[in-house]
Amino acid sequence: MNIRDGYCAVMEAVAQAWAVPEKMTVSQWADLRRILSSKSSSEPGEWRTSRNPILREPMDALSDHHPCSQVTAMFASQLGKSEILNNWIGYTIDHAPAPMLVVEPTVEVMERYSKQRIEPMIDASPKLRERVPSARRRDSGNTVLLKEFAGGLLVMGGANSSASLASMPIKKLGMDEIDRYPVSLGSEGSTLKQAEQRTVTFARSKQLNASTPVRMPLDDDDQAGSQIWRKYQASSRGQYHVPCPHCGHLQPLLFEHLRWEKETDQRGVRVHRPETAVYMCQAQGCGLAMEEHHKPGMLAEVHRGGQARWVHERPWITDHLGYWASALYTPIGLGRSWADIAAEWLEACRDRSKLVTFWNLVLGLPFDDQADRMSEQELEQHAEDYPLRVVPLGYYILTAAVDVQPDRLEFLVRAWGPGERSIVIDATKLYGDPEQPTVWADLTKLRRQTFANSRGNTLRISMTAIDTGGSNTAAVYRYAREHRHDAVMAVKGSSQRKAPVLNKPNRKDMKARGEYQKHGVLLWMVGTDTAKEALFARLASWSEIPADQAEQRLVRLSKRLGSEFFREITAEVLDPHSGLFKKLRARNEALDMMVYSHAAACHPSVRVDKLSPADWVLYQQAFEPVTADLFNAPAPAQAQPSPAATQPPADTAHPPAEEGPQGLAQPPEPAAVAVSPAAMPMAPAQPAPVAPAHHAEQPADDWLGGHADDWLH
Repeated sequence: MNIRDGYCAVMEAVAQAWAVPEKMTVSQWADLRRILSSKSSSEPGEWRTSRNPILREPMDALSDHHPCSQVTAMFASQLGKSEILNNWIGYTIDHAPAPMLVVEPTVEVMERYSKQRIEPMIDASPKLRERVPSARRRDSGNTVLLKEFAGGLLVMGGANSSASLASMPIKKLGMDEIDRYPVSLGSEGSTLKQAEQRTVTFARSKQLNASTPVRMPLDDDDQAGSQIWRKYQASSRGQYHVPCPHCGHLQPLLFEHLRWEKETDQRGVRVHRPETAVYMCQAQGCGLAMEEHHKPGMLAEVHRGGQARWVHERPWITDHLGYWASALYTPIGLGRSWADIAAEWLEACRDRSKLVTFWNLVLGLPFDDQADRMSEQELEQHAEDYPLRVVPLGYYILTAAVDVQPDRLEFLVRAWGPGERSIVIDATKLYGDPEQPTVWADLTKLRRQTFANSRGNTLRISMTAIDTGGSNTAAVYRYAREHRHDAVMAVKGSSQRKAPVLNKPNRKDMKARGEYQKHGVLLWMVGTDTAKEALFARLASWSEIPADQAEQRLVRLSKRLGSEFFREITAEVLDPHSGLFKKLRARNEALDMMVYSHAAACHPSVRVDKLSPADWVLYQQAFEPVTADLFNAPAPAQAQPSPAATQPPADTAHPPAEEGPQGLAQPPEPAAVAVSPAAMPMAPAQPAPVAPAHHAEQPADDWLGGHADDWLH
């Protein structure tokens, strides 16, 4: 090589380095240079955006020269939203290099995505193979979660790992399935905010938010609700409008306009025929059916042989473009047909869990489960205005719950009546350090107080459940151990799904030899999700009961409990995908106490759920005696109690045997209420601790009446 040849080579290299790259959109790059692999596509070969036209505009908005800085794609599943991300990655590697971060819900999902989608795309596309060195080379810089290329690098991480989201400035951020991200990473805050923070260094950064949605957010504080829905609502809100093949009217495809034939069989049963599904044009004066075979012409884009286009509800928003599409837009041969969608809908109507899935994955919309759930404002608005600390007529058994916080004990009292009807009659806070005895002494006084009903008779608390799940477990055990014969139970929420409200207890105290102490503290496991489902179902039924019949509600609450109480009792919501309750807000003490007071009512010495109508009649006769006409009224008929009700329970100092009726309420004074001893459901205030004859071998402090072994593992 002579001097002239060397000079020319250097100048050519300089010119190439300083050359302005040609303007190319993401969709143009994909049409020219992407090859689909048989490993990741049902139609391998050259990529054609025209095969799925709804992807073109969202992809092009991610091009470097486009003024948009953020793109949100809220799509149904299997509609191509991941291909938007894949093509953007290829465009970045080959045409517009820059540091790029891609985030999936977990590191494991990201590794699988890299192996199944990214690596096959690079291997199948010659231009990408040139840019990304083979992983077989020791110095290639090519690993499962890191791809280096000239001018940039591709980092892939999981939203469940703070290390994946930290310490690297990036220009391009791709976040896939953001509704499956954890809400936060401990003390480090929002996962989405952490990832977005990586782009602040670059003035012209780009961000893609893509996901199928989950549950509709209940309010602005609901971080567990759909994040992609929030993003879409803040965007330009685009919908894809297609022309009617009959009249040409442009309209979005909405599920409510899908129709299919229905007929009646010989038995008179109505039969649906989803295979006949068609879409009805909504243009005035048309109303003709669009059939599946019309789809290719309907989806074809304007200026490319068709008339379809994205129409944005808020076109003045240009820096954040949002796109929503349901499975109705699926091209023929690439997924669900209209007949498939109709069949899935009919199946979902028979199963609520499938209905949630249909809403999210087929319609691409967050499921609104607020239809059967009131917000804290609605709950407070519909609550009654009865006075606290007074037991209304029709309620005869009291249970209490204690929620232990680092600086206080929260206390709630709930009264119970026939049919498991309940009413909250008191809620208060005891401030103090749970590690010190003072606050527990105050709790003892509070537990032993009495509550009067409207007849002037007084009732005591039959059982108090204290939560051990906080940071003061040892203090709770100590108190429960000291008061194990004083109607106190230590409880903890069970991790088992669909568990009974109250499960068998476990002994927690051990001897030096490693054996459990027979009369040590018992820990009762509570089926929290079961109790919460029952509570929310009963609260939801308020809408069916007129305000003037509020006494018929299964759960009654007073406005005098305060707004914070209603905010706490609605602090969690059921996640339809996991079947577990998720927090909307940090403060949920009222909800926990409602759950644990329910568990206390299921204790074997109380058993509100097992009392017969005759048992409740005995309680009514004792605490709400009726004064009869001594001259004209016939002698009242004596109620026949259940066998369990014929043995009187003990008082709060000596809890009753398992066969005894519920309640540790203080009986009325004989002078005030005339009740025959046979009809009195309560024992005298301080009876002698005598064990039942048929359990004489049991120790006197066996307060389960000889049935402890039946309730223990």
